[in-house]
Amino acid sequence: MLHFDEKDITSFATSIEKIINELRTSDLTEKGPEYQSFVDHLNNFFLKKFVMHVHFFKRLLFSVLDSGINSSILEIGSGYGLNLIILKFLGFENVVGIELMQSMNHNANVMINLAKKYLNFNLDNCYSICGDAESTNFGDKEFEYIISTETISHVPSLDRLMRELNRILRDNGLFILSDGNNHSCPYYKRKMLKIWKQTRNKELEKRIIFLKKHFPDINPHFRASIALHTELLPLAEVENIVPNILQTNKLPMNLYFEGYAPVYSQSGVWAEYGFKPVKLADYFKLYGFSSKIQVYTGSARGFPFNIAEKLINLLPNKIKFLFRPNFIVYSKKIDIPRFLIIDG
Repeated sequence: MLHFDEKDITSFATSIEKIINELRTSDLTEKGPEYQSFVDHLNNFFLKKFVMHVHFFKRLLFSVLDSGINSSILEIGSGYGLNLIILKFLGFENVVGIELMQSMNHNANVMINLAKKYLNFNLDNCYSICGDAESTNFGDKEFEYIISTETISHVPSLDRLMRELNRILRDNGLFILSDGNNHSCPYYKRKMLKIWKQTRNKELEKRIIFLKKHFPDINPHFRASIALHTELLPLAEVENIVPNILQTNKLPMNLYFEGYAPVYSQSGVWAEYGFKPVKLADYFKLYGFSSKIQVYTGSARGFPFNIAEKLINLLPNKIKFLFRPNFIVYSKKIDIPRFLIIDG
């Protein structure tokens, strides 16, 4: 692990701010997806907020930082690449990100290349690739650590993801998950159900407008049925299957159900699916992982948040997740997944 103090972190954050400012006028970047444009991402950067984010990563990785040198780590959903640079700053030798959205992946690598101009540590073996974390081209047991922050709640198939993570993670390797979509927390669940309803209505309207534009001759009532029956698919896929629907007069069953996360019409990505942390950790056992779960209360901010976090985490699991939505899961790979596999 690199040894650094608060001055080092502040200096690092100041350099990142310069990178962000240069990216604001760069002609090498792309717009990004509608739900998280690159301009919005850059405008949401604040120096103090970024310093706190670095402290959060130190908190998240506290148990593995001492072995970070010469270690390989993969970030799922690496977005625009800032986390990858932080992981390099924290001392990991090989840092790889995988991002589903091509524009985000492109901008991540632009950011990393630009960072080499401003940062005084080695950024070799730090990059992002465009791909689906559920099905990668990585080799078996390629990574010692895999990290996911606010990403797993967007994954369409948790089954495929966990099988793939088990395959590419080394024996006794660690999958570190941080998320805030905790439906064991009553007030957070109420909040998310309200947001989901608003998002669903907005995205459904976009689907109907899309169908009206590309298939103007469809009866309005049948158009509405098609929109409802393709609600879990991205619009590009909807456009491809509509001719078959019109020919056969049969509708697919990609239906939305109340109480579940809707998907964004542009990308088909889930809008933050919710979990119950205890059940999630139990589910990981089916895929060869032994998990420990914790509540996160903002301990990266120091006293008194770190004390409160320690006290809350002494409570039984069924109780402690009622109070705070943010949770962390540390999952060690101890076996290969045999769930629903019958040999021979």
